Amino acid sequence: MRIERLQVDEGFLDGLDLRLADGLNVLIGPRGAGKTSIIELVRFCLAAPGFSDRSKAQAKEHALSVLGSGQVTITLSTDEGPATVVRTASDAEPRVSGRFEKPLIFSQNEIETIGLIASSRLNLIDFFRTDRDKLRESATHARAEVRSLMSEMRALAQEITELEERAGGAEGLREQLVAAEEEQLGVIQSLGDAEGRWAELDALTSTAAQLAVRDGVYDRVVRSLETWGERAATLVRNKPDVEDWPEAAGGPDPIAAVRASVVDAMASVTASIDVLASRVQGIEELRSANKAQQIETEQQSRDLRNSLEQLQKGGTVISKRISGLREQIAQLDALTPLRMKKLEAWTTLRDSRDTLLDELDSLCEREYEERADVAARLNRQLGPTIRITVQRFGIHTEYVNTIRNVLRGTGLHYNTLAPMLAEKMSPREVLDAVESQDYETLSSIAGIPVDRAARLVAELSKTGTEELVTCELQDSVTLSLLDGGEYKSTEHLSTGQRCTVVLPILLAKEDRVLVVDQPEDHLDNGFIVGTAIEAIRKRKQFGQLIFSTHNPNIPVLGEASLIVLMGSDGRNGFVRHARPLDHPESVEAITTVMEGGLEAFHRRAEFYGDNAESR
Repeated sequence: MRIERLQVDEGFLDGLDLRLADGLNVLIGPRGAGKTSIIELVRFCLAAPGFSDRSKAQAKEHALSVLGSGQVTITLSTDEGPATVVRTASDAEPRVSGRFEKPLIFSQNEIETIGLIASSRLNLIDFFRTDRDKLRESATHARAEVRSLMSEMRALAQEITELEERAGGAEGLREQLVAAEEEQLGVIQSLGDAEGRWAELDALTSTAAQLAVRDGVYDRVVRSLETWGERAATLVRNKPDVEDWPEAAGGPDPIAAVRASVVDAMASVTASIDVLASRVQGIEELRSANKAQQIETEQQSRDLRNSLEQLQKGGTVISKRISGLREQIAQLDALTPLRMKKLEAWTTLRDSRDTLLDELDSLCEREYEERADVAARLNRQLGPTIRITVQRFGIHTEYVNTIRNVLRGTGLHYNTLAPMLAEKMSPREVLDAVESQDYETLSSIAGIPVDRAARLVAELSKTGTEELVTCELQDSVTLSLLDGGEYKSTEHLSTGQRCTVVLPILLAKEDRVLVVDQPEDHLDNGFIVGTAIEAIRKRKQFGQLIFSTHNPNIPVLGEASLIVLMGSDGRNGFVRHARPLDHPESVEAITTVMEGGLEAFHRRAEFYGDNAESR
C-alpha cells in the first residue's frame, strides 16, 4: 500500500494538497510549520492505532485542533486498486471506498515510551504478526461465548439448588403420612361398616393428588411459553432497521436481499409466536378441564367426608390431613424429573464451556508461538546488538485486577490475595477448584490457610467465575540492548538508548507504510549515520516511508525520493515545495533550513578538514 495524496480543507493546513512518492518522503521546515500536524492528520484520517491510551488521546487532540471543522482526504494505492479515505472532526470513523492496511505511525514520544510500557512492547511485536486480528477476534468471540454459557450455568445452578431444597422436605412429609395412615387404619377398624366409604375417599384423595400435579405442570409450561413469546415479540418489535437505498447513492439497491431476509426472518418469528400461542390456548383448555375435574373430585371428597363425619369426626380430620400430605408429596416428587432435566442441561452447558476454554487455550498458545517466531526473526536480523524475548502469560495485570474486583466487598484481603493467587494459579485452575469445592487443593497450590481457601471458594461460588476465567492473560515482551558486554532491558536504559532499540525494530517492518515524527531526537549522529541510515535505505525498497526531521543526514544519506518543505505565515501552514532530493530547490531547502546556510556548511566542512589533517 502507498499514500499517494493528502488533501486538507479548512483548519491550520487549509488548502493543502500534497502528493507523496514511493520510497522515503521527508518533511522538513522550521518548527510550527505543520510537519507534525501532517503526520497526525494522516493518523486521524486512516484511524491508525496508537501504542498507548495516552498517545491515542494526544494524537486525536492534536489532529482535531489542526483540522477544526474541516475535512481531510487521503488517496491510497493498494493491491486491490485505488481507495479514498475521508474523515471530518465529527466522524466517529473514517469513510472509505476500499480496503486498506493501516500504516504504522509514531510520534517521537511514542518511540521513547514504547520501551517503558509492557502493553506497548507487546503491540510492537504484534504488528509483525499477519494473523493477529483473526486470532484476536476468535479469542474475543470465545470469551464472550464462555461468559454467556457460565451466566446460564449460574442461573440453572440456582434453580437446581432451590428444587433440591424443596424436594428435601418430602421425606419429613412421608413420615407424617405413614403416621397418619396408621392412625386412619385404627379408625377404619373401629368403623367396620364404613370401610367401603373410606376406600372410596382414599381413591378420590389419590385422584386429587394426580390432578394437582397436572395443574402444576400445565402452569409451568404455560408460563415458559408465554415468557418466550414475550421475548420473541420484543425481538420482532426491535427488528433490524435496514434503511431504504437512497437515490443519491445511485445504482440498483445492493441490500434489497438483506431487507427481504429481515422481513422473512421476522415473519418466521411471528409465525412461531402464533403457533406457540395456539399451543398455550390448547394447554389452557386442558388446564380448565383439569380444574373442573379437581372441583368435582373435591366436591365428592367433601360429600364423603361429611357423611363419614356423622360416623366419626376424628376420621374425617385424619382423612383431610392424609389428603393434604399426599398432595404435597406428589407435588414435590414431580419436581425430581424437572431437577434432573435442569441438571442435565447444566452439564451440557459445562461441556460446551470446557470445549470453548480448550479452544481459547489453543488460540493463546498459537498467539504466543507467533510472537516467539517474530522475536526469533528480529533477533536474527538485529542481533546481537538488540535482543527480544517473549514470556508466555508474563503480564498478570488484568488477571490481578479481575480477582480484586470479584473479591471486593467480601471482607477478604483482596489486595494481598489477588497477586498471590494470580502468581500461583491460572484462571482455569481456580475455576476447577471452585466448581469442585476443592479448597484443600487451592490452599496447597496458592499457599494460603485451608479456612481462608474455603472462604475464597464460597465467595467465588456466590459471585461467579465467568469474568475471572475469561480475563485476558497477556504475554510479556522484553526489549534489550547489548551495553558494555551485558544485555539491559529498555526499562533500565536512557531515552536515547531506548530509541536505539525501538527504531531498528520499526524499520524491520517492511510490508507497511511507516510514518515517524522526528526519529532523530535523543539519537546521536553516529547511530543515525552508522545504523539508522542503512536500515532506512534497505527499508525504503520494500515500502513507503514518511519522516519529519531536522537532521540533514536522513534525507541526504537516506537518499530521499521526495523533499517536502513546509512553511507558515503564523496562521496557516503550507507546502513551500515538494521536489526530488536532487532538485535545486530541495538542495537549497536542506542547505538553508537544515544546515544553517551554505556558509555555515562550508565553514563546518573546512573545520572538519583542517582538524582531520592535523590528527
